Amino acid sequence: MISTIKTILVTGSNKGIGFGILRGLLQKDTQYNLILTSRSEERGMESFKKLSDEFPEKADKIFYHQLDITNNQSITESLKWVKNTFGRIDILVNNAIVI
Repeated sequence: MISTIKTILVTGSNKGIGFGILRGLLQKDTQYNLILTSRSEERGMESFKKLSDEFPEKADKIFYHQLDITNNQSITESLKWVKNTFGRIDILVNNAIVI
């Protein structure tokens, strides 16, 4: 599904600032493909469900993909998924923390 809608990927977006960024974008009238990412798939899916439930009219524009920015394989797999699904990332918000 390569789209003409801008695609925004937010790292570390299952809580805190990253989650707030996605919520703020969903409150706008503008349509985006929004990719929520997290290291923990379980926590990421919980946050994905919260946003999908809060914004049911935009649920088809919210996507989840597991991403650990400290793991090269995870980065590579995520980039392949984004390329195959959207064709590109228009905006990257790097909110993930590396400890």
